[in-house]
Amino acid sequence: MLFIIFSAAITNVFAQDVIVLKSGDEIKSKVLEITPTEIKYKKFDNLEGPTIVIVKSDVFMIKYANGTKDVMTAGNSSTSTQNEIGGSKNPALENSGGTSFFFMPLGFLEFGPVFGAEFAAAPNLTIDAHLRIPSLGLLSYAISGNSEGDLADHVGGIGIGTEIKYYSSSIRNGYYFGGLVEYISATAVHYKGADDETDSQDYILALAFVSGYRFQMSQSVYVGVGATFGFGVTVGGQDTHPNDASIENNFQGTNLIFGMLDLTFGVYL
Repeated sequence: MLFIIFSAAITNVFAQDVIVLKSGDEIKSKVLEITPTEIKYKKFDNLEGPTIVIVKSDVFMIKYANGTKDVMTAGNSSTSTQNEIGGSKNPALENSGGTSFFFMPLGFLEFGPVFGAEFAAAPNLTIDAHLRIPSLGLLSYAISGNSEGDLADHVGGIGIGTEIKYYSSSIRNGYYFGGLVEYISATAVHYKGADDETDSQDYILALAFVSGYRFQMSQSVYVGVGATFGFGVTVGGQDTHPNDASIENNFQGTNLIFGMLDLTFGVYL
């Protein structure tokens, strides 16, 4: 539920049209009308203000809030189906990155697969809201070992977070870097015998630096490869022993330094 609310809030904040001028400047706006020679719009931060008119020949492209776009071609016409540079299609420009859904499968080998939605915050900036499933990650069992070095027999919980990425290209394609914040509620169960079971509950805050490269495979599909480096801090938790009804507070403020390889498959709406 929190993920849905967070996603809806982000979509509302960034639901804006972007007018890209031939000079390279960008105007955050709400486009009202496009004529053969002019574009009429209101400033996005002043939608109740006056209508502004700009000469169409000064505009390179309009990126709409729904992820589609119009590229102004010779003769002041426009097209929303292709972008040509040097006479050939450039698929990286065909979808400049509206809203997309993505999946990170390498999490099965690391700390759990990730599912999420990504939103265009600016022409070269994205922000996402995502969920992590720790119980499906191989390394989750390794870091949930007890003080005696035994791996966890069962891992549960969920992680929720956000990630922001800045791209070297204004079309959100190519090299990127950014940061990640994630909060994880993780449980681990250790079975050592019929009378010796330990359940642990940990609350972890993770901060990380992300970097990589995104490949625009088509107008609606992209693939990203990269790496994540950071640390996690245990901000609370406890150990319980169901068989003797005892509880131990295991909060120690412990740190975990980690690194992960990233592989992302995404689809634009």
